[in-house]
Amino acid sequence: MIPSFYKTMISFFKFAFFSAILLSASINEVFADSNSGQVKSIDEVYIKLDIREGNLEVILNAIEKKTDYSFFYTENNIRDNEKI
Repeated sequence: MIPSFYKTMISFFKFAFFSAILLSASINEVFADSNSGQVKSIDEVYIKLDIREGNLEVILNAIEKKTDYSFFYTENNIRDNEKI
């Protein structure tokens, strides 16, 4: 009976030890500050595009190249659009 008690206690302490490691490794993400000094709001971002002819996909790709913004869309919805 005593050996099984020791095995149970060892298993419990292993679980507690690895749980503490995992918790301490992830605690930084919980308390991380989401604000950064380099992030601008969308109202503060100005870009100049010189696109004579193109569809919406070309324009969105040009904006993505000049800024840190990303656009999510399906190519089927955007590919058949008229030229802008």
